[in-house]
Amino acid sequence: MAIILIALNIGLLTPVWVIWGLSVNSIRSPIAHFDGASTTTSTITTFPLVTWSVLLAYQIVMLLLMLPAAFTAFKLGCRSNMTSIVIRDGIIYYIYLIFLSLVGLVVMSLAPEYFAVLALYEMVTYAALSCRVVLHIREQAANNSEVHTISGV
Repeated sequence: MAIILIALNIGLLTPVWVIWGLSVNSIRSPIAHFDGASTTTSTITTFPLVTWSVLLAYQIVMLLLMLPAAFTAFKLGCRSNMTSIVIRDGIIYYIYLIFLSLVGLVVMSLAPEYFAVLALYEMVTYAALSCRVVLHIREQAANNSEVHTISGV
């Protein structure tokens, strides 16, 4: 499983960073001419669409890796509160992110002028959902005396 996750991160996220680097390098500042006119040159057309698609694929693969693990854990009777919180919140997190990414792709394809607003909303939602998952885990750890931290406290 660890090898799959490492390959997934290298295989899907490295192209995202390369594409974003290319898109940033392709932005040109406005060029002012002596006659007062200005022009801009930019080759950004499909970069956001490609990166959003790659991130969507990453989220789908992560969800598909999580579902069998969840099924196996519940089938074997591992029903601790901590396990169910991690699995439940993780599955909800990825389903919601996949939905938002699909909406982002549709908006980017049909009305690209509204994409900046949606992208900002998605980034805030990613952060908020991640915080909720961590807070649920910490809350469960505080309520459960058998869960230990790395320091042993």
